[in-house]
Amino acid sequence: MKLVVDDNLTEFDKHIIKRMGTYPLWNDVHIDLKNEIVTFLLWSADERLNGILKYTWKLDKTKQNCGKYITYGVKGSSKLFGLSYIYDFEDTIFIVEGCMDAISVRIAGYQVLATMSNCVSKDVKKYLHSLPNTIAICEGDKAGLELAKLAKTYLVLEQGQDANSTDIEKLKQILKDKVHEC
Repeated sequence: MKLVVDDNLTEFDKHIIKRMGTYPLWNDVHIDLKNEIVTFLLWSADERLNGILKYTWKLDKTKQNCGKYITYGVKGSSKLFGLSYIYDFEDTIFIVEGCMDAISVRIAGYQVLATMSNCVSKDVKKYLHSLPNTIAICEGDKAGLELAKLAKTYLVLEQGQDANSTDIEKLKQILKDKVHEC
C-alpha cells in the first residue's frame, strides 16, 4: 500500500511524505492522522521493545523531552530504531542518530540503525561494535562527529545536513560510494 499524493492532502500529510517518503508501511511506526503525531517503537540491543519516541511535527525542536521529539522508556537503557529492518547482520549497516534519518537511509535502499543519541549506553556501544560492517553517517558538527565512535568507519555530511535533509538521490549516491569504498 502506497500513500496517494494528490491535492487533497493535509499539511500533515505533506510533511510526513516529505520526511518519510511514500514508503508502503513501517511496521514499527504508527502515524496518528487525527492528532498529527508519529510514534516510533524503540528496541533494546537484545531485541526487546524498550520505549517509544513521539514526534509532534508542529512543535519546535527545543530541549530534550519538551518539544517536537519526546522519548519514553527506561532511563539509561538502550534504545534503537530500525532493528526490525535488519535482514543481514553481516552486510553493511549504517548508523544514524535519529528515526527520520534512519527512514531516509532505508528509503535509499540500505540497512540502518538509529541510536537516538550520539551518547549511547554501554550495551548499545558493545552491540554496535560487535557488528562486522558499520558506517556512521555524521552531521558535520562536533556533536555529529561523536557518532563516528560507534562504527567501524564513518562519513561526514555537509555542515547543517543530516540524512533526512539531504536530497534522496544525492543520499543514495553518497551511501553507494561509501559502501564501495569500504
